[in-house]
Amino acid sequence: MAITKLIADSITSGAIANTPAFSVKTNTGKTLEHDTITKLTFNTETFDTDNAFASDKFTVPSGKAGKYFFYASWQTSTGTDFSQQRIYIYVNGTAVDPSNQIFHDSYGSTTISKILDLSASDYAEVYAYHNRGSSIGTLGTEVFQGYKLI
Repeated sequence: MAITKLIADSITSGAIANTPAFSVKTNTGKTLEHDTITKLTFNTETFDTDNAFASDKFTVPSGKAGKYFFYASWQTSTGTDFSQQRIYIYVNGTAVDPSNQIFHDSYGSTTISKILDLSASDYAEVYAYHNRGSSIGTLGTEVFQGYKLI
């Protein structure tokens, strides 16, 4: 009986929920210059449980340190004439494990997912890169999502 009540109270209060959590996207394209790492921006917030996403970055709220799962993607319609297209998650202004990015040579969709151990006030952002011979435009379908693991 006591265990059942503890579990029910924890679920109701959010004590064992995957929060904070957020999902943002954009519906406008962005120009990415050749051989330049560019910060992606987002203009539509689908949800943000702790109001922790602002100014195109997620900041870990006070008291919410722990392991976080992140997912991000971007696309371009001109994916046939560049040799690398990358996506990065930056934490506190530094790329996290950039050697573990996903590269696609024959089409214009790039995604990344990472589990990161973050402290309160750490922040995460998304950046994109390509090395096509000229600038390219994104499709305006960029996504950035994340949540704290239980």
